[in-house]
Amino acid sequence: MNIRSLKTMAVAGLMAFSAGTAKVAAQTAQGTLNKASEIVVKDSSKVASDSLAAMKEGVRDARTILLKKYSGHFQGSVKQGRIADGSLEYAEKGKTILAPSKNANKINFAVDGGVTTGSELCNNVGLRFHGSAQKHNTKFDVTGIYAGKEPKSDFIAKASATQYFPLNKDVSLLAKGEAEGVIRRVRGGDSFGEAWPQVLGGARYEHKFDNGMRVALQGEAGAAFKITEKEHSFHDIPKSKFVYNAEGEFGINQVSGFVGAGNDAAAGRGVYGGVRFKF
Repeated sequence: MNIRSLKTMAVAGLMAFSAGTAKVAAQTAQGTLNKASEIVVKDSSKVASDSLAAMKEGVRDARTILLKKYSGHFQGSVKQGRIADGSLEYAEKGKTILAPSKNANKINFAVDGGVTTGSELCNNVGLRFHGSAQKHNTKFDVTGIYAGKEPKSDFIAKASATQYFPLNKDVSLLAKGEAEGVIRRVRGGDSFGEAWPQVLGGARYEHKFDNGMRVALQGEAGAAFKITEKEHSFHDIPKSKFVYNAEGEFGINQVSGFVGAGNDAAAGRGVYGGVRFKF
């Protein structure tokens, strides 16, 4: 074997060794990059997963939730089978939205009974019964009042629809439309009736404590307009009235007591109170 053959074999050996080394280095570098990508992906996934868990927790406990969107890009270089340098570009976008309430479709009912006074009632004192149904921010009420003193008796019935406009979790503005009617009977005399359409506005404050206790205050005022079915010849009924009402309520769980005062179109000025049950 001559010198040229030895040189040729040496060069071939060196080339093969270099190729093998380069291949191993390339494989190592690729493996390192894959590992880096895996770490980046896992880390991003964990962050997103933690955010999703927090978001779900927020749906249960808060009125709002924060939706987030994540995006990232990793860039680096490899030297001798290791990441020599690298950078991670990371972006996060969020948007706060109103969380759906568990009780959004629930209808809350309440009934109560008590006594009321009224300057326009025949004996100035009457029995008062009231019921309501509320779904989300819309409430419907019906109220009945009876007063009697021979030979007179008063039967009052009214129905209303109230729309609440929340300012925060405790305070709301309200708009209310109401229709009220009264039959004033006089045994052996001249009975007559009145009807009073009404428009009112006001505000409500209600706070619920963690132990089940709650306190509420509501005030409203507006105008009532008279429609008389049959007017007593000696009974002067104005064509319109300024009406108002203020009520306070304090209770725990499903039972509460309430007191109120105001000027009612049919009952007149007076105060009332009683016990309320919610279900």
